[in-house]
Amino acid sequence: MKQICYSIVFTFISFFFYQNGQAQSTFVPAKLVKAPGDTVNGFLHFYDWSISPKEIEFKMSLNTPVQTYPASEVESFFIPAKNEWYSAHFIQISFYLDGIGENSNKVARTISGAFFLNEVVKGNRVSLYLLLDQDQNPRYFLRKGSEFTELIRYKYSTFRNGKWYTASVNQYINQLQLLLNDCSTLHISPGLSYTKTALLQVLTSYYTCQGETIQHVQAVDQQPGYNPILIPGFLKVFGFQNYIPSIGVGIKVALPKKFYNRYGILQLDQYRHNFTEAGRKYTGNTYLVTVLGGTYFGKSKIQPFIHGGVQYPSVMWFTAGAGLSYAKKLNLEMRSPSLSGLMMTLHYTFGKIKK
Repeated sequence: MKQICYSIVFTFISFFFYQNGQAQSTFVPAKLVKAPGDTVNGFLHFYDWSISPKEIEFKMSLNTPVQTYPASEVESFFIPAKNEWYSAHFIQISFYLDGIGENSNKVARTISGAFFLNEVVKGNRVSLYLLLDQDQNPRYFLRKGSEFTELIRYKYSTFRNGKWYTASVNQYINQLQLLLNDCSTLHISPGLSYTKTALLQVLTSYYTCQGETIQHVQAVDQQPGYNPILIPGFLKVFGFQNYIPSIGVGIKVALPKKFYNRYGILQLDQYRHNFTEAGRKYTGNTYLVTVLGGTYFGKSKIQPFIHGGVQYPSVMWFTAGAGLSYAKKLNLEMRSPSLSGLMMTLHYTFGKIKK
């Protein structure tokens, strides 16, 4: 049994790294706008970016060399498969201190440079852009005429009267009211949330008020993805010499894009007992239901992940695991169920994966 398990692991690792080598040459069709009137079609090395890129890799065809284009040298690019435009902008943003005194300077540092921003709304009057900063936090920018304004929102902790408080600066509310004040019927709620959905609704109402249509609106991904999973593996119980084979089935839920890389799993595992240990014969099956929540790290094809959760029935309910994933479809996991042993599994996810 041990030799079979090692063979499975070796085969998986070989396949894993072979696929990773192949993945490096995977590009998606795209349109690159170098300058007004200078547009070329080709292939873009696309990531599901957790931080807005400062440069992109582009090929004229799959057989030509890769060229790197910084945001300072091109205008925009379009990915038809995702119906998404990214345009280059020179921006300056501030990062804020977390724990500060009541009258302290809140700005920790400021960075500037050219980045590719995701176009959420494109129109003749106003356009909305999304930047994901170095902390993977969303920052929205509004263009109206020649004005290009960051809609500012941040939180910080402050010490007042002997206690710590969390303060929220929602400067974007006043900014929107001033920038869109040419529509007298437009109401911007003081409680407007700093989300793509809420800001899109405001700009849609603004264009309706002006009697115009928006040229491009990015679809808002709010729905989770559901995929069946198959989970073969084996369990080594602490204090036992034998390896117990297992097989599991379940549902994997990929959360909407705003919960970047987060997921949940509901699975049912069967452990098959058919061995002799210290003169005692063990036979039969054990079943465990497990609920897990976890996250992937990074943006490449190969991503580490961790997750934790609960299982039933079990003496100790808690379980935790970690591993490596290929394209969020094939996962090699090490997990300790109820801290009673060490489990190695190979997750295969069926269907289209929600990125």
